[in-house]
Amino acid sequence: PCNAASATVTLTIVAAPDAGAGGNLSACVLETALDISAGLGGTPDSGGSWIDVNATGALTGTIFNPSAVGVGTYNFTYAVIGSAPCVNDSANVTVTVVSTPNAGIGGTLNGCDNSFTMDLMTGLSGNPDAGGTWNDDNATGAILFGSTISPVIAGAGTFTFTYKVSASGCADDSATVTVVISAAPDAGSNGTLTVCDTLTSVDVSTGLGGTPDAGGAWSDDNATGALTGSMFDVSAVATGAYNFTYRVSALGCAVDSATVTVTVNGCVGIPEVSAGMPFSLYPNPSDGKIIINFTVPPKGSRIEVYNATGELIRKIFISGKTSKVEVDLTGNPNGLYYINVSGGDYLITNKVSILK
Repeated sequence: PCNAASATVTLTIVAAPDAGAGGNLSACVLETALDISAGLGGTPDSGGSWIDVNATGALTGTIFNPSAVGVGTYNFTYAVIGSAPCVNDSANVTVTVVSTPNAGIGGTLNGCDNSFTMDLMTGLSGNPDAGGTWNDDNATGAILFGSTISPVIAGAGTFTFTYKVSASGCADDSATVTVVISAAPDAGSNGTLTVCDTLTSVDVSTGLGGTPDAGGAWSDDNATGALTGSMFDVSAVATGAYNFTYRVSALGCAVDSATVTVTVNGCVGIPEVSAGMPFSLYPNPSDGKIIINFTVPPKGSRIEVYNATGELIRKIFISGKTSKVEVDLTGNPNGLYYINVSGGDYLITNKVSILK
């Protein structure tokens, strides 16, 4: 019989090379040293080699210098040589080099507290990047959306809003816009004054209604040449109607205006002031309530009040002896009035202005 025969086969199993998984990195253009191996996923073998696919010349070992190449996208391949019969393995890392974020240059905006919206971006210069975020530094609650704020919500005052722009791999950039919101100017409301042509001058501001702001400017709409500040020289013009406009401005707001029409009437039939009056009259100007104090108590006297057009608006008879009489004209408009006091042998006239 034959003896048994045997043979031995040795099988060597070689580990397959593992270059890891490809990935992506972002870097700021100011960065000088980026380790691209950080872009590999998995568990890559050590000892491989890196290939500068785009021939940037900015790769040394695993360190890439983004500042040397500028903004752009660059590819690097990590290759691990396999031992036969295994094939080589490789993985690609893509590096995106981004520019530094630019929030622009902060500035100042002026607005009015009656404006509904304002765009903060108009307060930045220097070509700011889009896509940033705004911060309401003073917690006004006025940011409606994006860069749009509401001055109505913020109210009058000075506020700051900061714009921040981010870019992966770079430090954030920010710029601040200062917003100065003014209270809307108020010139008051239109009004009228009626005066007598015997009056020397009248303050046209007394014809404004409402609560007009101080510091505005008056214009002589009919070019009378008789207006200085708010004082109108009635004696310099003929009878007629004249318009004067008051304008008030505020930074960031539209100009507000109101017009006073002054009617100058001829006062025919109203006597001039007499001398040696046996009474005193106060206050003058008055808010409408006038006190007449007699030095000698009159008897059988009469008080008549005329407006600047010569119309009789009040008559009071004094039957007994009295030293003080109150004349209530509070229901009448601002203007010049004539008070006649007459007795059996005298007629005395005094002027009084009502300013409320």
